[in-house]
Amino acid sequence: MARALVWVALAGCGRFDFAVAGDGPADGATCSALTVPDTGIITGDFSMLVDNATGSCGGGSLPDQVYAIDVPDNAALIVAADGPSETADTLVYIRTVCDDPASEIACDSSGGAGPGGAWRTGPLPAARYWAFVDADATGTYEGTIQVLLPAGSPCSAANQRDRCAPELQCVAGTCMPDVCANAMPVGALPAQLTVMTTGATNLHASSLGCTEGQDGGARAPEVVLQIVLPAAVSNLHATTESAQTDYDTLIYLRDACLGTEIACNDDGGTNMSSVIDSGPLPAGTYYLFIDGFAYKSGTAMVSIN
Repeated sequence: MARALVWVALAGCGRFDFAVAGDGPADGATCSALTVPDTGIITGDFSMLVDNATGSCGGGSLPDQVYAIDVPDNAALIVAADGPSETADTLVYIRTVCDDPASEIACDSSGGAGPGGAWRTGPLPAARYWAFVDADATGTYEGTIQVLLPAGSPCSAANQRDRCAPELQCVAGTCMPDVCANAMPVGALPAQLTVMTTGATNLHASSLGCTEGQDGGARAPEVVLQIVLPAAVSNLHATTESAQTDYDTLIYLRDACLGTEIACNDDGGTNMSSVIDSGPLPAGTYYLFIDGFAYKSGTAMVSIN
């Protein structure tokens, strides 16, 4: 089961409304797209749609829906279809020209949670992009479209569709770098502590390529742990592998809150737990992010030594 999510990063842009259209055109036809509601939430039933397009990773014989997305220069784009309320087996693909399959820049059928597709791009040139929610097995979909605003962009904490991108938070109406002011000190090592990410803020994400679909925890809340090494170590080992961990974790280690990523792992342990080994580290302060794959959150037992 999956919920189709389309996340968008735009620089200095407000909300976009697109004219309501039909099911979207067949490849080679004139393209139109559905309106994105103010809430950012989209829903649909593939049984009410028709097969208009095909992605390189599937969707050739089942219905699809397309959304138009205006993305400014150096913005990123996440398209995901993997939420828990969906009954369809969905896939996603992104094009720069709606009716031209050759303009596809990404297609994924299994990079999200469960059987759903998900993909997170790097920075993109300014253009209108076309995000398709398609199906490998028919049913219903629901999801969201969110704008992920770059640093310096105007923002509102009350706006559910337009939000600051990972590593940023909305401060006095502007997307500003987050400095992990609320990081939790770990204390002396070895250490074992329980963290709860449900209800935490969603301000950070790992590097592209760390997880399936390049997601990196951009859609899940996280807790940040601060680790102080008084002397150099040959390795820093951290894991969420425990019977007390109840969700699909994702962890990554940096040499500063917004610094270099030293290690990142999604499913290195059993039962979707995470394990990282840093290798040699000099004395200093490090930040361990306890995040979630896709939209997942919960309680994690974290062991560090």
